This record gives sequence, structure tokens and C-alpha cells, in this order.
Amino acid sequence: MKQPTDWTKITLYIAAGVTAIVLGASIGALLYSPGGSSRWAVSADSPQSPFGGPFELTDKNGERKNEKILLGRVSLVYFGFTHCPDYCPLELANLTAAKAQLKGSGLTPQIIFISVDPERDTPKVLKGYVDYFDPAIIALTGAPKEIAAVARGYRVAYRKAPVKGSDDYAVDHSTSVYAMGPDGRFLARFDAKTDPAVIAKTLLEKSGLGKTKSSTPSAASTDG
Repeated sequence: MKQPTDWTKITLYIAAGVTAIVLGASIGALLYSPGGSSRWAVSADSPQSPFGGPFELTDKNGERKNEKILLGRVSLVYFGFTHCPDYCPLELANLTAAKAQLKGSGLTPQIIFISVDPERDTPKVLKGYVDYFDPAIIALTGAPKEIAAVARGYRVAYRKAPVKGSDDYAVDHSTSVYAMGPDGRFLARFDAKTDPAVIAKTLLEKSGLGKTKSSTPSAASTDG
């Protein structure tokens, strides 16, 4: 005898399926939209260099800069924002310490700080922020689309995050540091809070100025 159709279960299954599709589409739009700082910025893999690429931004002095600022020197590139309460000041302090450890080695890396909060991080704000750590730091900002473009090139994710009980917002963002060579190509990626001594040692090895010991552990990653 044929059982009666259970329309309640069928309706629930359909509703669940629709919900999954909607959620999937929403997440997809969040991840791959090229929009402003309220989106995650994700780039496609590059077979030649996993991180980097062309960009055009405005520095802390109001001058337009592009990827050519990487040429001729080893660079340490970090994405953050001036209202960041934790990772950003710690990373800038770490990078400044790594640079200090390299003094007299023949290698002086330049530190590049790229804002993921272009609405608040004007050139003037950036200058006051990074100069506290090191006046030589290159700080960059730009229009939301320009920030999204450079973030895609470095596979950096970021999005606005509301602050509970406030009209203010923070910015969730990737915290890796990217070492780029004098030719503008990727050298190594460092996790957040990597010891400055490890950063300095890795840069020396990558530049051929330090002795490489294969048995020595390193917090740097050279693959994508």
C-alpha cells in the first residue's frame, strides 16, 4: 500500500536546501567581491610569484606610489590599520626590531605598511602613526578599490567588524608579513609575532649575506 506523502518533511528539506544555497552565495559574494573594505579580498594563485603584483597607492606624504618602490631593496610588507589595538603595533615593533638587528650587516630592509582602513587612515593619520615606530616606514593608503586590488595581490583578507556597544568599527585582517626581494618578487612570508631574530636571519639567508643551516627551524614560509 502506497504511503501518503509527508509534505512537512519535504517542505523542511526544500527550505534547508534553499538556505544552504543562499548562504553559499552570500559567502561567495563576500569572498570574491572586488568591493571596498567591507569585503574579504582574495586573489587567484600566481604560478610565478604567490604574493605581490602591481599597485598604485598614496603614501603618508600624499605622493602617489606604485610597486616600483619595492625595487632595489628588500622590503617587509604588512597590512593593517591605525586603530588596530593589538597585532598592528606589535608587528610594526617587531619589524623595526628586526631592521635594527640587521644594522651593520649590509642589509637594510624597508618596512611598508599598507592600510586596510582607507576611510579613516588618511596620509596625515598614517604619518603620525608609523613615524612613532620609525620615520623611515613607508605607509600607504588609497581608495577602497585600490586597497582591494593590492590586497588581492598579496592574498590578504580583511573586512569591517562592528565593535559591540559602539558605533565604531574594527577591521579583521590577515596578519602575515611578506618579504619581497630587490627585484620586487616574493622571498618569504612570516607569521604574526615571528621573533625579530628569525626575520633578520631569514632575510640574511635569502639575500646571500648569512650562512644557511638546514637544521635550523624557521618560522618563515617560502611557499604559497
